[in-house]
Amino acid sequence: MKANPNVKGEAAVKAVGDQRGTSPSRGWSRFRRSWSRWTRRSTGRRSSGDAFLADQKAVLDAVQRLRTKAQASGNLKTTEQQKVVVQQQAQQQVIIIEPRSLT
Repeated sequence: MKANPNVKGEAAVKAVGDQRGTSPSRGWSRFRRSWSRWTRRSTGRRSSGDAFLADQKAVLDAVQRLRTKAQASGNLKTTEQQKVVVQQQAQQQVIIIEPRSLT
């Protein structure tokens, strides 16, 4: 996609052809903007994993701070897809996000 920035849609998929990569990643070539986000996020996930391995407590504390901020701004609520549970654990509020049953 970097070598042919003007090739889009099905033409991009055909241009990828038998290039190395999995079928899903070749399929993504028709969605240039989404591909860019996906690749950036995979790098971010790798960095997050490294940070977690280096300092679990700091990462989990950061997750709780972000959840608290999201809840305070009204962006973290129980929905059809998730259940938000607030618990008090060791003199600290903990926000747990659970998936809803799919049955």
